[in-house]
Amino acid sequence: MIKIGLLAGLISAMSVGASASLSNIETFPTRDTRIIVEVEQPLAGLTESQIYASQNAVYRTIYASGIKNIRLIDRFHVLNNAFCLSVNKEDVSKIKEVPGVKSVTIDTIHWKQTINNDDYIYISRKGTKDPEPEPIEENISATTMNKPSNTKDGEGTVVAILDNEFYLKGKTGDGEGQEGFNHEVFEPLADDVAVRFTFDNLTSTLTKTNAKRKSKKVAGEEGSLYYNNKVPFYYDYGGKSPAYGKDGIPDYDVTSALSYHGSHVASITAANAPKYKGIAPKAQLACMKVFTEYKADATGEGLGFGSYSGGYDMPILHALEDCITLGVDGINMSLGSDLNDFDLDSITLKTLTKLANEGIMTAISAGNAGKASYSFTGAYGNWTRDMVETGILGSYANCKETMSIAAGEPDQVFYETALKIGGKNIAYDDQIVNREGMDADYTEEHRLAELAAQGVNKFVYVGGFGQGGDYSGKDVNGKIAIVNRGSSSFADKFSVAKGKGAAGLIIINNDPT
Repeated sequence: MIKIGLLAGLISAMSVGASASLSNIETFPTRDTRIIVEVEQPLAGLTESQIYASQNAVYRTIYASGIKNIRLIDRFHVLNNAFCLSVNKEDVSKIKEVPGVKSVTIDTIHWKQTINNDDYIYISRKGTKDPEPEPIEENISATTMNKPSNTKDGEGTVVAILDNEFYLKGKTGDGEGQEGFNHEVFEPLADDVAVRFTFDNLTSTLTKTNAKRKSKKVAGEEGSLYYNNKVPFYYDYGGKSPAYGKDGIPDYDVTSALSYHGSHVASITAANAPKYKGIAPKAQLACMKVFTEYKADATGEGLGFGSYSGGYDMPILHALEDCITLGVDGINMSLGSDLNDFDLDSITLKTLTKLANEGIMTAISAGNAGKASYSFTGAYGNWTRDMVETGILGSYANCKETMSIAAGEPDQVFYETALKIGGKNIAYDDQIVNREGMDADYTEEHRLAELAAQGVNKFVYVGGFGQGGDYSGKDVNGKIAIVNRGSSSFADKFSVAKGKGAAGLIIINNDPT
């Protein structure tokens, strides 16, 4: 921030030379890249002020080298001697060569690792009358992982969950009755459960974290980093973006209207609900929301912007620093970036190695990318199910000092919609096409399950691509026609089927993956 005296001096100087030509004023292009610069000076033996001094020296060297279109955004001093800059992409390679710079990492955005849309994940909400089916009360992960019966259920340990939301406390921003919503998986632990963190013994530690706000003296009160003895620490590092593409503003609200992924992961890990129990129900949780989200308003939607939620390296690194400051026992990161040109020398992967050296194990999702997700690109273009799935390892999971988590052969499969044919479940998606601007022919729509409820249960395989000649000799009147994908558009297939009197249409996907 420019001091007022300096600002006045600048205005005065410009006023004196107002009649001079402005052609010599240097202008810079808009900065389009954010990087994390690691300083060569090691942290050992340095005070916090000395660390910042070493960073300032490197910053000045970068500027003196002729790279002037830079802006300091943030600093790191616990696990890494590093600072974050906003720069031009064309200057990144030049900054790597500046004396005093150890490494440069582009601040990459990462996503939650879930193969399905969030609509597939159902979490019951305490105190609401949700018409959805009752949630599964068995922790399938605990069953399939063969959890021993003689464990302490995590008692006396603290697990940090770095994710995109937690239905813990705050406002989701959607609907009435969701303000201050608290999910039952975060219920307090019983008084006889031994805990590492209490409100009293965390008071001095919390002031050393990256949570830059006042910590109130009352546990659970708005503004306090301590919620209850189940969740002794929570914070939103990524924050909510005030406008599309803008940095998020960190705060205490770790909820989100866009997803339930973090609550889903936390519940599997350590849920303490009356019925549903996590693998370690007596463990404490540090709920760290590291995703930045933008909820599109009417203005944003009018400009074509959609809502998004993703985690950048910068808030993730701040959360990992706090894991050291707090002294957690383990970390879970079900996030990463697929098909990413990751660098083993990146500050993020080196940070995970440092955590392992401090005795803190990090469990990271391997990711869900592979031929199933990228069958339409490059080398995966001609893959089929009979070929071995090699997949693509998520970025953070490439750190060999971490524990990479993946399901190789799931023994249970859950379908949102499926047909049972010959003893097999065949998944399908309803193709609902009725929307504003469509032709009148599309205004009446029925989901497949609705047709079945109406007694429409006759199927006729037409063959071909559902063109007029393919229906020769086939009676589909009042029945459901089945055709192959390809050759013609879905709309054309629909029009032909409707003209033949079909009550419904199933299109077989021609991509075997």
